Amino acid sequence: MSRKRTRSRSSYIALRQPEAPRDQGETSFTPLLRRFFREAPQALSVAFADVEGECVDYVSALPPFDAKIAGAQLRTTLNDVQTFAKRLALGSAYAFELQCERRDLVVRALGDGYLMTVIAIGGTTDQNLVDRAEELALALRGEASIAAAPWDPAGGGLQVEVRAAVSWGTAPAAYDLGDGWRPVEVLGRWEDGGGLAGGRLQCFLVREADGAERTLAHDVALGRWLLWDRATPGES
Repeated sequence: MSRKRTRSRSSYIALRQPEAPRDQGETSFTPLLRRFFREAPQALSVAFADVEGECVDYVSALPPFDAKIAGAQLRTTLNDVQTFAKRLALGSAYAFELQCERRDLVVRALGDGYLMTVIAIGGTTDQNLVDRAEELALALRGEASIAAAPWDPAGGGLQVEVRAAVSWGTAPAAYDLGDGWRPVEVLGRWEDGGGLAGGRLQCFLVREADGAERTLAHDVALGRWLLWDRATPGES
């Protein structure tokens, strides 16, 4: 599947549908959602949902029920995608797109179980809509004071300090999730990935000062680090 190339906003203006009457009061999230809705004319609804899939807030051209129920249904779908990704040792799944004849869906995890769902006119999801959705994800996370997750490439949540290592060239010495550096002792190293998992990962089993053991994995191709609570990515 190839995503449509970015079109100018004017090419979708004719598709824009007016915002439907709300069935709940506005919140501090409403202006953020409404700005996305206006900047992505092909969007039919955008919703912000909690860990249970309950709608926190939304802006929609569709009936309120349709916008809200998407959060609950897509929460379950995202859980299934995340489970599938972990079984294949792909790491943490945080987003997916589904392009269909009648409707397109964009789902983005925000951290702490929260997610954002977008329903768009079928076949209109392009790079502009996805970019605007990423901007909205960051804005919602900031407004809700949701901590950046280590799996989120846009969050800057995980930083790793490395040291020289005789056998491996380099190895992690400490990591920070935004709450302070945590020194680690490296217990072992292996490589994982390939096949469906994409590029190979340099994985390090590390132990923290309190005895907790985790896996720090370096994706060389993407130049970023990943963190798992267990020794192997596929079990986290």
